[in-house]
Order: sequence, then structure tokens, then C-alpha cells
Amino acid sequence: MLDAKKLAASYQLPPAVARDIVAQGMQQSLRRHWQCWTVLVVGMIVAATCWTQSHAAGLWLGMIFGQAWWMLGMHYADQPIHAAAREKVISAGRSVDALARLMPRG
Repeated sequence: MLDAKKLAASYQLPPAVARDIVAQGMQQSLRRHWQCWTVLVVGMIVAATCWTQSHAAGLWLGMIFGQAWWMLGMHYADQPIHAAAREKVISAGRSVDALARLMPRG
């Protein structure tokens, strides 16, 4: 999983810039993909339904679906985050050839 510390180290960016890139990428991916919305809505409905029967089960299901929502957002945000980081490196005037080793494979 990609976080701001790894991004800052990989692309040699200031930590504040890396945090902004990761935050924007996550927010955009969570808002733009229907799969994220589906997991969130279905998860909260299931958790609320279970909450009426057992508070502990509803709480656990809410946490599980919340984590699934977050992980799905991270999955969809990975490529846009890398693209934004490459753009920052290029706009800072560093060589594009130096980025070849930083580009994710896949």
C-alpha cells in the first residue's frame, strides 16, 4: 500500500507535498468510483441492520466495511497518485530519465 512517507522517499518529494498528493488522490478516487460508493452504502445498510439485533456485530461490520471502502479507494488511487508525483518531479525540473526507475510496473 502506498502512503505519503513511501511516496516522498520514492520520488524525493517534500513530505508535505507527498501528503497533499496522497490526500487528493484518495479523495478523488473515493468520490469518482461507483464501486467505492457501493461498498460504503451497502456496508452501512448491513451494519445498521445488524446493529438493531446486536450492537457488537453491527459495530464490527461497520468497521469491516469501512476498511474495505478505504482499501478500495487506495486501490483506485494508486496510479493517479504516481502520475501526480511524476508530474511534480517533472515540473521541478528533474530529468524524466531519472523517473524511469521510479515508475511502477504493471
